[in-house]
Amino acid sequence: KVEYFPELPQMKMTPKEGFYSMREKIPIAQSEGRVAGDFVIPYPPGIPLLAPGQRITAGILEQAGKLKNAGVEILGADGDRVAVVKKA
Repeated sequence: KVEYFPELPQMKMTPKEGFYSMREKIPIAQSEGRVAGDFVIPYPPGIPLLAPGQRITAGILEQAGKLKNAGVEILGADGDRVAVVKKA
């Protein structure tokens, strides 16, 4: 059994701001500390692990890896890349 939420992600901007900001896709392994630019949703169960505007942490990345290794599909991750808010 995999624990679902290791921590609650910190909101750095509203989901609307995060989703509509300039975004870029970067390797998931390099996304720690960045702000999510899209939803990251393990399916099943279909509950977002990250929403736009939330800070990506090591705990979230570890959790996503555990879920993926357990055979869970990760929606919002394009292969090994994830959308993050582009830095100014």
